[in-house]
Amino acid sequence: MFAGWFLRPGIRIMRRIPFAAKFLLIAVLSTMPVAGLMWRFFGMGGSKGAQDIVDVLAMLDLIALFYFLAALHVSVGEDLRQVVRAMDQMVKGDLRLSLVPNGSDELGHLVSSVLTVGRTVSSMVANVRSNAAFVSHAGKSLARGNQELSDRTEQQAANLEETAASVEELSSAVHESASTAGVANGQAGK
Repeated sequence: MFAGWFLRPGIRIMRRIPFAAKFLLIAVLSTMPVAGLMWRFFGMGGSKGAQDIVDVLAMLDLIALFYFLAALHVSVGEDLRQVVRAMDQMVKGDLRLSLVPNGSDELGHLVSSVLTVGRTVSSMVANVRSNAAFVSHAGKSLARGNQELSDRTEQQAANLEETAASVEELSSAVHESASTAGVANGQAGK
């Protein structure tokens, strides 16, 4: 807990600067003790007091170097774990991501992008589901309409058969009447 509290300012700094600046900071902090040793080795220090100051600065620089390395490790680790958890969650089909972008560096942008991808995919899935439900409903309505049309066509065919049978009966009756009228006309003429 102390380490988390103690590293918080360094983590905040690491999350605000781009990776190039992070590595430049680490590189500068790494070279400072070497420069102090070279200064001391080549005897540029002169007095004992100046050498003591260089030693203290080198020690402070090493402390700063390890501090920022630890802060970099924690900030990158936290953000990468968050992205990995989100990706694992998406792979399992759970698109309800709860990502929190912690910084404005490249990893912060990555976390934001993964969150945006999750929301976009979730929206697309919802849209596909909605369209599938619409197509299903339209298909059922179309099938119901086709069945009703088929039923009406069958009914009209049955009515047409009845009409054809009635016309045939009527034609037969007219033909019989004409025959009968012809016979009656022939007998009446005799």
